[in-house]
Formats: sequence, C-alpha cells, structure tokens
Amino acid sequence: MEFIFHLWEGDQKTVKKFRHLGVFFMKMKFIFHVLLKEITH
Repeated sequence: MEFIFHLWEGDQKTVKKFRHLGVFFMKMKFIFHVLLKEITH
C-alpha cells in the first residue's frame, strides 16, 4: 500500500513539473508570435 502511495506522490511531482513546462512553452509561443507580428509589420 505504501509503495503505491509513494508511486502516486512521485507521479504528482512529475505532473506538476510538466504543467510548469507547459505554461512555460505557452508563454514562449505567445512571445514568439508577438515578435513575429512586430517583425512583419
């Protein structure tokens, strides 16, 4: 039972990391999009 709990806890940490990465990539995409707009205009 404890083993499953530890697995789950580790999984939660991984999920959080990936969520942060996702947010980071979304911001980067947004900034890149804005920069492209500025360059083309």
